[in-house]
Amino acid sequence: MRRSSTAPSRCAATQWHNSPSRMKSQRILRKEFPRVLQYLRRGRTIYIVDCRSRLYGTKTRHVRTTASAALQLHSEIREKLRAAAKPIAESGLNPNLNAALTKLAANGGNLQQAVDLWIERNALELQQSRQPNVNCLCQEWMAYKLDNTLNSISQKTANEVRSYGNFICRTWGEKQIDSITENDIESILEQLKCKNITKRQYLRYITMFLRWVIERKRLISEIPTKHIRIKVAETIIHIYSPQQIQMMYQLVVNHFPELKSWFLICTWAGCRPSETSRMLWEDISTETNQIHVNSEGKTGSRFVSVDSNLISALLYIYKTDTNNPLIPTGLERRLKMLRKLIKCKLNTEWIQDGLRHTCVSYYYSLHQSWDKVEYCFGHSVRTSKKYYQKAVPEQAAESFWGALKLISNHTSGLL
Repeated sequence: MRRSSTAPSRCAATQWHNSPSRMKSQRILRKEFPRVLQYLRRGRTIYIVDCRSRLYGTKTRHVRTTASAALQLHSEIREKLRAAAKPIAESGLNPNLNAALTKLAANGGNLQQAVDLWIERNALELQQSRQPNVNCLCQEWMAYKLDNTLNSISQKTANEVRSYGNFICRTWGEKQIDSITENDIESILEQLKCKNITKRQYLRYITMFLRWVIERKRLISEIPTKHIRIKVAETIIHIYSPQQIQMMYQLVVNHFPELKSWFLICTWAGCRPSETSRMLWEDISTETNQIHVNSEGKTGSRFVSVDSNLISALLYIYKTDTNNPLIPTGLERRLKMLRKLIKCKLNTEWIQDGLRHTCVSYYYSLHQSWDKVEYCFGHSVRTSKKYYQKAVPEQAAESFWGALKLISNHTSGLL
């Protein structure tokens, strides 16, 4: 079969390649590096100067709309390569160095730029390697928190700083501080076998440590925990009945008499255990019927107005033995034994902050005023309404405050 006279010339330099699957036509205008290709796409002709080369270490392609512009760019690149290759070839350098310099020249660089970049990169790596790891930073943070006399912390907070600080050291001790990411922290928190409210406490101290690193060391610019949120289930408070309170107080009188004043203050003044641990006899005013909570507490300094019967009961305890402190030393150890005894003798589960919750619930039932609750117990009206809105039976409230009146009997101090 004869070829049509209208068929295009098959010259090697202007050969067309047809690919039905790709629906485009290609013609090579220049074979030598960088190749110049002519493409026909959807009736539009474009010209590509292909600079991709393993030899020169280049990966770019340039698009031009006319053949003259593409050929001009081809000539300019060829001229730059010849100008760069001539002194390299005449220098008699090692072939490997020669090839490296050729790659630099093809990318518009030179030996001085490459050396400067290498030195800068290694200086940065050296600086990072000299930075203290997480273990060193965390040990310094713990020392700062524990030994800071300008902003001292309570013993309970100090124990928490040690506990959570050691956790941080065990988890990321050998890592650089800037290598800890948000995903790393989330992954660790998810693996903890505890409730979300406890995980949120871990997150709180991790954030506290990272904030110290930013403010004091300036080794990182952003806290990686700022977008982490831990959802905690709605808290439902539980309180003791007046009968349970009376039995627990009798147990304290019989087995832990040194804890009588602590039990009275927690139960009928609603103070937190951490607040009572710092109290002295001087914090109790018999003239105003108030107990002072110092500024180290969770809600700051405040004066708790209490029932006169509570003051009478505390005054009786003070006069009975003036040598004993209001709150004994080793409170945590004594309370641990008391909780076990309550479980064993009374078959009653210890409620976290249960004495305080019981007092607030019966106090609101007596006074019916959120403002008074806020003033005496330290939390906002919003928080009070959220947790203590549920009413308690009037008879139970009367029994609760009646028990305090019986305790205040100076002849025995017993129920």
